[in-house]
Amino acid sequence: MAEPAEPNQVPVSQGNAAQQCIALVDDGPWLATTLAFQLAGYGCAALGMLWPRANGLRPVRLASAFLSLNWFVVLGFVEFVSNRRAHLWKTAT
Repeated sequence: MAEPAEPNQVPVSQGNAAQQCIALVDDGPWLATTLAFQLAGYGCAALGMLWPRANGLRPVRLASAFLSLNWFVVLGFVEFVSNRRAHLWKTAT
């Protein structure tokens, strides 16, 4: 049975998860496997974005959608932080 992750090993975001997997890849096969799957997912997403015909394959399409949705979450957060009143309705003139 796997030991629970220590508090300093719990990733906060996808980028942080990739960095931690790369840094801790020598700590065991679980992190190496996790890194391999993460890199395969990013590779599928890149393939789908660079070669649109590859989106006919379900894993490529899912990886592209997952990555683009997360990117739009980041953009939405940046918009919210930079323009706090953007969500308010404008009054009719």
